[in-house]
Amino acid sequence: MNIRPCTNHGKKMFKVTVPNGVYPNGKIKYATLFRKTRTECKEAARSFHQEADTALKNIGTHSLSDVHIRLQKDWDLKVLNKEENPLAKDGIKQSTKNRYEDDIKSLFSVLPYGKDTALKIINKDWYDTFLNDMRTKYNFSKRQSKHVRAMLNNLLEKAEQLDWIVSPHHSFKKYTIDYTPKHVKSMTDKQAKRLYDELEQSFYFGHQSNSHGHYGHNSGDEPKLCESAFLMMIQYSTGIRWGEAAALCVEDFDWNNFTVKINKSRDYRDRSVSVTKAAHLRVEDANEGERIVPISSKLMKPFAKYVVKNVDKNSQLFTVSYTRCLELLHEKCKKVRIPDDIVDTKMFRRFIISQWQKMGVDPKTIAIRVGHNDTVTQNGYGTFSDPNAVSDIKRLEAAIY
Repeated sequence: MNIRPCTNHGKKMFKVTVPNGVYPNGKIKYATLFRKTRTECKEAARSFHQEADTALKNIGTHSLSDVHIRLQKDWDLKVLNKEENPLAKDGIKQSTKNRYEDDIKSLFSVLPYGKDTALKIINKDWYDTFLNDMRTKYNFSKRQSKHVRAMLNNLLEKAEQLDWIVSPHHSFKKYTIDYTPKHVKSMTDKQAKRLYDELEQSFYFGHQSNSHGHYGHNSGDEPKLCESAFLMMIQYSTGIRWGEAAALCVEDFDWNNFTVKINKSRDYRDRSVSVTKAAHLRVEDANEGERIVPISSKLMKPFAKYVVKNVDKNSQLFTVSYTRCLELLHEKCKKVRIPDDIVDTKMFRRFIISQWQKMGVDPKTIAIRVGHNDTVTQNGYGTFSDPNAVSDIKRLEAAIY
């Protein structure tokens, strides 16, 4: 739940927006509450949820949208719990709630009646059709299918708690999706090298055009061009996720050992930065929830140019938006004739993974470096030695630059 400072009738206050019913067209109503302090705002929001009108119970024919409103209130309270006590087991981060909302949007996008789908029509046949459509008609990835299906189950479970359905869905909600992973193409080596050259040119152009100190923290398009290009140059070298690259700080880089420390990620929606979850395995020198990734020496020179003397040691390197990076990426990919259907910020990740595989790097080592928990089956947590990181990065440099 976002509580923000504001001015109301000339007075400095805090405001919070909460769900407050639904319009006849199915859109959610919202109410904005104003209070003098952040604490009062939290208490008002909590009281609002507790005293919310229960008229939804008397609507008659309930829809998934009705359940969604109730889930939103649950999520808002959990966000409040997390803000008040970061260790609260019944709390969630705002970024987690944002992901839930994305899953809801994806779910409603594949249903014939969307959010207006009536609970009474949901049965085993309907559920089977829903699973099949995600896999075949809408071509969802395995991960996306899993998240969307889990969200539908959450909605149905909430409807049960509200006594809006007599639970027939327990008999079928555990069915697994008969999923054959789709083959996602990667860039060719030639395309990748040309793309990197384009990003490098944009970086130096933005760097030379910027005469104001810290790149990425000034107005104008050139600093953002420089930022966007350098962020994706790091992705190209390491295969890390966009959010992980966007959250990097100066102190995360160890140029003596040519490694970068990954321990946090920036949400592309609200730009909040959160620590990464603990992996099943980690490199011996890494802390829990942290991984140490080899990085090419080719980035030392642009890194030195990007970071100026007055940058604080803990300063976050990037402030550029995900949208700006994606715009530049599409522009450069079009220029080097990379098909649009494979263009996204994960393309660097797919490319680096394919390069490690070509080099014969052990699958477990690849999983550790790129942070793939689902490919590492271990009981509990453990540490992992990566003695070939330096030699592997040199071999990688020869292949991709």
